[in-house]
Amino acid sequence: MDKTKVEAILHWPAPCNVKQLRGFLGLTGYYKKFIRGYVTIASPLTNLLKKDGFCWTAVAQDAFAKLKFAITHALVLALPNFSQPFILETDASGIGIGAILSQQQHPIAYFSKKLSSQMQNQSAYAREMYVITEALAKFCHYLLGHQFIIRTDQQSLQHLTDQSFQTLEQEKWLYKFMGFDFKIEYKPGKENVVADSLSRSFLLAWSETKFDFLDKVKAVVLNDGEVSKQLQLCLANQHTDPHFSIKDELLYWKKRLVIPANASLIKDILKEFHSLPIGGHARIVRTTTRIKREFYWPRMQKDIR
Repeated sequence: MDKTKVEAILHWPAPCNVKQLRGFLGLTGYYKKFIRGYVTIASPLTNLLKKDGFCWTAVAQDAFAKLKFAITHALVLALPNFSQPFILETDASGIGIGAILSQQQHPIAYFSKKLSSQMQNQSAYAREMYVITEALAKFCHYLLGHQFIIRTDQQSLQHLTDQSFQTLEQEKWLYKFMGFDFKIEYKPGKENVVADSLSRSFLLAWSETKFDFLDKVKAVVLNDGEVSKQLQLCLANQHTDPHFSIKDELLYWKKRLVIPANASLIKDILKEFHSLPIGGHARIVRTTTRIKREFYWPRMQKDIR
């Protein structure tokens, strides 16, 4: 990892809400394929992403510290040696799938994924076959053109390539095996520890766009008499309009950020919602509609135009 990114993670403060936690998991999740047992380490944190489930405990703090340590220290993966055969170990549980690619008992990369509700209701045979197809797609850049071994704890899959089509899953997925040179071996679940653990824990994380001018908004509000007055009334619980509220020292009206009709701020907002990639240079109606959902200030429509 880049030294500046390591520094940022080492000094990352403990999240205070779900949004901050998602930001941290979004960054660390980018490197999950390099960390053995990543989803197991992150599990106490991902549990906090559930609705009304955020409660920072000692267990969460311990997982947070372990995850920062795992991300910022030397990785243990080996570089692939294409003169040696690859081993692909796969496993599927009732709610997820996991796989590990290795050579000479040294891991190359890890993979885990949560199953859809529809796939969770499928038979064990279907789930075990599905994880193989997903792992092949994930690691195809390593496996294509090279002979490798697939190890699974579904004994009936040993004869997959020798069987005639008997199930819908075989007809649907068997073409995904074309082009690969492999042999399937049976490995009991109790011996398939790594892939089994990966299939039973998952990461639900994503990154999201954040505005970088909120500090500027706070500074401008202090110099604007009307908005500053409304802010002080809310802080003192003396405001007569119930639609006003306070969050992170900022004033909101009907959950929209209240800002002064400041030309510089409006220019920044227009740039964010129109000119930058997130805005996509949408037309005026769509741009103004999106801005109205997030912000409020007097003479909004006229100022935007």
